[in-house]
Amino acid sequence: MGDYQPLRSDDAHTNNHVPVHNKPTVYYSKPMSPLRKLAFGCSILLCFITIVVFLWVVPCDWSKCPAKTQRQPIMSWDRSVEGMEIMGPLKVVRGLQGLNIVAMYRGPMLAYDGARDQFLPKAGGLISFIGASGLIAWFRKLPLLTHLDCFMLHIGDESMQDCLVRGEHGYLALIDSLSGIAKWRAQKTIGDQLLVDVSFPVVTPDVDGDWYHDLAVTGRLENRNHRIIAIISGQTGYIMGKPMEVEGCTDINNLTLDRDYTLYYTCKNSTSKLFSERQVALVNAVQMMTNRSVVPHGTVPVTTRHLGNEWSVNGYRLNLVNSGHSPSDYQVSVTVTDHNNQSVWSPTMQQTYAMTPVVLHFQQAISGFLLKFWYWHAPHDQKKDKEGNIMNSLSERVVLVTFNATGSTHIVNASQTDIVQLCSNRTCQPELSSQTESLLIVDLDEDGSQELISYLVTFQPREKSAPALPLWKLQTKLRLIRLESELPKLYEAIQRH
Repeated sequence: MGDYQPLRSDDAHTNNHVPVHNKPTVYYSKPMSPLRKLAFGCSILLCFITIVVFLWVVPCDWSKCPAKTQRQPIMSWDRSVEGMEIMGPLKVVRGLQGLNIVAMYRGPMLAYDGARDQFLPKAGGLISFIGASGLIAWFRKLPLLTHLDCFMLHIGDESMQDCLVRGEHGYLALIDSLSGIAKWRAQKTIGDQLLVDVSFPVVTPDVDGDWYHDLAVTGRLENRNHRIIAIISGQTGYIMGKPMEVEGCTDINNLTLDRDYTLYYTCKNSTSKLFSERQVALVNAVQMMTNRSVVPHGTVPVTTRHLGNEWSVNGYRLNLVNSGHSPSDYQVSVTVTDHNNQSVWSPTMQQTYAMTPVVLHFQQAISGFLLKFWYWHAPHDQKKDKEGNIMNSLSERVVLVTFNATGSTHIVNASQTDIVQLCSNRTCQPELSSQTESLLIVDLDEDGSQELISYLVTFQPREKSAPALPLWKLQTKLRLIRLESELPKLYEAIQRH
């Protein structure tokens, strides 16, 4: 056979001069396998998850992070707020970042600065301070308040507290401690009758089946003399059914609920003018109000309240007795006794009133009491300012009484501050009755140590360059002291002098 030769044609001969390497080359990409598709999708998802983690997960709320040891401890601070008077007890509640402080307040009563003050005169409200810094978190203008409790009743988020407040003219409300917004305001009318003289409530078990605790209060219908007992829904603030009328009582005090769900109260008889104790089973009271047989269910949170004038810690006892009705005849007797009932400190002070003390207890080694006194300098020689207000000059003194593990007693005057009090027509500011619970000891940063929170209210003289303004400006001073770190410094300073 001859050699193999390809067929030829004229066309083939014509195009034969085009070089082969100039022809375009076509590449063919095979589709991804399922395994490669899965790997590609996972890589994209991983990138997205990384972004989400670094934006929203890593910068967590430090107050809720599990590693408490990484928190920065609270430092001591002082804050001054003009134009308001803090009143009553300080309450510690959960905030966005750690613990906050809630308190009642009222605006200027005797020296008003016009539109320059952010707190209205002769009005009150609720205010919250950030625990870590003392800065104002929020404040809400409300009627003048008389009672505050942030642990009795709670609805909603279990991690936060609600504050129950009572004010003038029967005002009763539940306030969200995080925002200061009212969750409800209690019903104030029954039919066409106005409910007045409403007492601060006591918590009852759930009687309306909504799984929230309810409240019992006493009060009076505006056009009637005898008193009533009402059950208020803890969820809505509405009165259940028709209140139970208490015949023959012109006044009711000391409403309490026993563990056996019995309401106790003292009744002033309209004829004898004497108080006598009465009682009614909660089941019977609810049946009379609603005409339904309702069995209360759930348990009532146990609240411990101090009764009398005695406090104790580690076998030591403190007894305080205030007497007198005005600064000129105020007198306080203090007695501190040890384990053997032997007196270790027993002063009697004239023209002096003792506030509610607080108990100290530091790491099983040091314990004691912290006391605050008001001393009037010259109650018989009162002065009047140009606006007709009576000026009382007094001193606020804080005394620390401590006992160590060996039984040694130390009594130290921790501080003394001058206060100007203004009075007019039986109205005084700061008011003694509203300042008796101005001390609080609490572990505010939850690091195992204790902090002292206290407040002081006074009037400061204004500058002479502002003649159009009142002579005085109202000022509240709020202070936080890290007790366990400051105590050694205090004792060292006392020993040097």
